[in-house]
Amino acid sequence: MPVVILFFLGYILKRMNVLHADDSKVFSRLLLNVVLPALLIQILWTTKLEWDLIYFPLASLVILVALLVLGFLFAHLLGLKDKTKNAFVTAFPTIDAGNVGYPFMFLLFGTVGLSRIVLLDIMNVLFLFLIVYPLAYGLGKGKVTLRDSIQKIVSVPIVWGIVLGILLNIVGFQNELVSNTLGTISEALLLIVMMFLGVEFNPKLSSFKLPVSTILLKTVVGVTLGLVVSHIFGFQGVDRIATVIWASLPASLICIIFAKENKLDTEFTSNMLSIALPLAIVFMTIIVQFL
Repeated sequence: MPVVILFFLGYILKRMNVLHADDSKVFSRLLLNVVLPALLIQILWTTKLEWDLIYFPLASLVILVALLVLGFLFAHLLGLKDKTKNAFVTAFPTIDAGNVGYPFMFLLFGTVGLSRIVLLDIMNVLFLFLIVYPLAYGLGKGKVTLRDSIQKIVSVPIVWGIVLGILLNIVGFQNELVSNTLGTISEALLLIVMMFLGVEFNPKLSSFKLPVSTILLKTVVGVTLGLVVSHIFGFQGVDRIATVIWASLPASLICIIFAKENKLDTEFTSNMLSIALPLAIVFMTIIVQFL
């Protein structure tokens, strides 16, 4: 519910001319250069890494690669073109676990359920910024060389956040001040993203057909992949439920940033994300009854 309230607050503030379309550029810079790097450092620094749990990131990688390939296939079958096609294929292989998946698994299964979905989501974070972000850049701004791609990746603060978070975890660095500072910055993520979505939101009944179809398609495909991968890796019980729920979750809210930064179809992306989270809660409640 707070997510929905923040979204509509952003939209209302835009309608009242308190916020303007150009303000989305400020939100984008804050997210990419400050908030997201801080969040990634915190997640990768504090997550307990154990070799016997390596199967969860591997399982999530299989699901993400499959979603990426299927995204291109479905975009072709749906006859999508240009900016809309590019926005579709970059959103399809992404997953937003933090806003609904984490709370849902924690409420149902406590810390065990939460730990499983976090382990799955580690690979999602890496995939999002090391694969999907360069993909969005290439699709939106034309063909790029390998050298251009590497330079772009290296220049992005998000990538340094991933590297620093993993290094801090490996060396066992501990500092309460640093941890609290990162936590405070990270807490701004939901507010800024939902305000961003509210500012970008331009409701037109006809423009919701593709977003709703994308959400339904992504959910069905995600559940199927989750079940297949769980069978392959031998997941049972909470492990299986976490994998299926995680795979069925909607596209990452960060996709609106990628779309804005790389001149993709922000209207499609914003409309899809604005209705995805409420629908995800309904879908998860139904899915878990059959697992």
